[in-house]
Amino acid sequence: MTGKIEQLPDPPTSDALSDLTLRRRYTSGRSDVVAEFFSPCLSVSNQYDRAVGFFSSSCYVLVGVDVASFVNRGGQLRLVCCPRLSDIDVAALREGYVARSTGSSLAREIDDALSDPLGQAVTRLLATIVALGAMDIRIAFRLDSPGIYHDKVGIFTDRNGARVTFDGSTNESWLGWSTTGNYEGFHAFTSWADPDRVMDDVDYFDSLWNGREPGLEVIPFPEVALDRLERLVDPEGIDHAQSRVRAALRTREAGLAAGRPILFEHQREVLRDWTARAHRGIVEHATGSGKTITALAAAEHAVDAGQALLIVGPAMLLDQWRREVLKYFHETVHVLVAGGGHVEWREGASLRNFLEPNSRRFVVASLDTAATRDFTQRLRGLHPLCVIVDEVHRAGSPQRRHILEGIDADWRLGLSATWEREGDSDGTAAILSYFERVLQPVYTLADALRDGRLSPYRYVIHTLSLNVHERQEWHRLTARIGRAIGSAKGEVTENAQHLLIQRARLIKTAEAKISIATDILAGAYRQGDAWLVYCDDTAQLRRVRDRLRAEGIRPLEYHRQVVGAEEEAIAEFERSGGIMLAIRCLDEGVDIPRIDHAIVLASSTTKREFIQRRGRILRRADRKYIAEVHDLLVDAEGFQDPADVSFLASEIARAREFASHARDSVAARLLLDRWDRELLGRQQAPDFVNEFEDDEGS
Repeated sequence: MTGKIEQLPDPPTSDALSDLTLRRRYTSGRSDVVAEFFSPCLSVSNQYDRAVGFFSSSCYVLVGVDVASFVNRGGQLRLVCCPRLSDIDVAALREGYVARSTGSSLAREIDDALSDPLGQAVTRLLATIVALGAMDIRIAFRLDSPGIYHDKVGIFTDRNGARVTFDGSTNESWLGWSTTGNYEGFHAFTSWADPDRVMDDVDYFDSLWNGREPGLEVIPFPEVALDRLERLVDPEGIDHAQSRVRAALRTREAGLAAGRPILFEHQREVLRDWTARAHRGIVEHATGSGKTITALAAAEHAVDAGQALLIVGPAMLLDQWRREVLKYFHETVHVLVAGGGHVEWREGASLRNFLEPNSRRFVVASLDTAATRDFTQRLRGLHPLCVIVDEVHRAGSPQRRHILEGIDADWRLGLSATWEREGDSDGTAAILSYFERVLQPVYTLADALRDGRLSPYRYVIHTLSLNVHERQEWHRLTARIGRAIGSAKGEVTENAQHLLIQRARLIKTAEAKISIATDILAGAYRQGDAWLVYCDDTAQLRRVRDRLRAEGIRPLEYHRQVVGAEEEAIAEFERSGGIMLAIRCLDEGVDIPRIDHAIVLASSTTKREFIQRRGRILRRADRKYIAEVHDLLVDAEGFQDPADVSFLASEIARAREFASHARDSVAARLLLDRWDRELLGRQQAPDFVNEFEDDEGS
């Protein structure tokens, strides 16, 4: 029969599935198979059984609302598929099963998917329905064959026991179900018109689910060894589907409205609050959540209102800010750079004349330049003026506080994921006094991960011990610290601070870290990966570099002593990936989304630093489905002296922050729980902090 699709006979009863008008055959070239078949069937079913070659959570971009509604009605879903899952789906499934077994809850209820399924990370939906017990997955392995399980059948069952089954070429993925995906087709059968055929499908799935099919080993997902799955990740199939989905989501996110990027809800809300608060406030949004676009949207509002525009930020980001301004405004504005070697602003009255109101001109200045009296005096009396300060926590340092004292802007906007200055209440108070308030909503890293704005990540702890010399030096410094604080009647003097920093550096630069980092990279690095290795100082960096070179691996370097080569190193890293050894310099602002792995050899206990370092790794990028953080920690079991507790407790607190938002971090959390119990059982951590670092990194 050519050009005609055969219609199934009318159902003899009026049960839920039988109320549907279904065809015998469906193809994606002739119809929208989701709208005409999948959604109607699922909407009246209470069970959905599916066996496929390939499964990907990417299908939930298309059917997330339907699946969420199905689960909320108490529906149950059983899935059998081959082991070629993407990394991100493996992580989501493991998270869901762990949450189910431990009784823990996920960040958002499944109802969120009903209001905005595209706003949810599809892997979050997958993890949630598994955690709720609404979905179970089993993996089919081919016995004694290099092939894979590739059969496909689906079964919808309603509350009356009526069934609709289908079989054909369609996988459970975005490419399988989308009208713009693969060209797929399948036949549909009903229990009232084809009872024998439907029962054959039901019996086959039952045999498959229970592991009775010859030539196959079918294992519940939680019982499958992780390394067995990871060896079979499909680089061209499922990952390709995920890549297509990511492209579709990026198109949505980057869609233009009147020539401007569409803002997400948290960006729109914070700008509404800024407007309602007389255009003054601090945007406290996580790294990677779009603070730059939020600021540029605020700048557009200011320009339209006739304001002169001043953007202040770290020197290393001046060129990046200039490019972003010109890109956003389609080069219809003029930008003058001040600082970072740009001195044109000093010529006569050029700065004041350049920043005339209603001129559509921007000055992008470094924090250090904007803090000089020469700069602020040239702006004295200039109104109306809007100032946007990036990494606003830096403006609160004693050296830069003149920005807040000398620039009398009418509109003020601060940006930072962590705007408060640890250990500097005066600086924090100065920032809040100038900007007046923290704008709502605050958008946390947990929010960004939940909404899919950042890449999910794994967190792996590697433990090590100090060598004999390091342990002796630790105990010697501990004794000196105790005497220094004791003689000052409990006060942490400047001498005690110096000793604390010396002792902390023993942990950061422990010799064992070099061999562990080398082993990780030699075993795990693959061509095309982008690994960032955080080192404490140039001596440690060079030791890692030399060991890697001995293994035949040539890493890149990024630190202040590589004069003139920083931009070249960054460009090479962005272009080709590789291994980048870095000291602090990539902590703030530098945007390299392709970074997918990190090793933390050394990190301060300053919350801002480790939050920024984690943020560097979590930005979204093509074919980046999950990031990985390796943290090297001294084993707490090796410390028995109660005086050791303070530094170790702060290290554990940092590690716990990393683990708290990570996928598949059960092992790390169990280790940290044990260390917490052991340490706090000896002595509660003292009140003083073991590290004292300023924003200059000294």
